[in-house]
Amino acid sequence: MRAGNMSVPAVQTRSPKWCDESTRRGRPGGPVTGALVAGADVYPPKEIRNTVQAAVTVIVLAAFATLVWLRTADLLAELS
Repeated sequence: MRAGNMSVPAVQTRSPKWCDESTRRGRPGGPVTGALVAGADVYPPKEIRNTVQAAVTVIVLAAFATLVWLRTADLLAELS
C-alpha cells in the first residue's frame, strides 16, 4: 500500500488548482533561518553557547508564531 501512495504523485500530470506559478518559486526563508540557527549552534564561545542557543531558538520560534498568527488573521479577514 505504501508504494502505491508514493507512486501516485509521480504519475500525476497536472498541478493542483491551488498550485499556481507563484507558489512554486523558492523562498529563501528556510535556508536563511537554518543558517542562522546553525551559526548559533556552532560559533558562540563554549562559556555562553547554551545561552545563545536558547535565545536564538526562542527568537526564531517567536518570529514563526508571529508570522503564522499574522497570516491566519489575513486569511480570516479575506473570508469575512
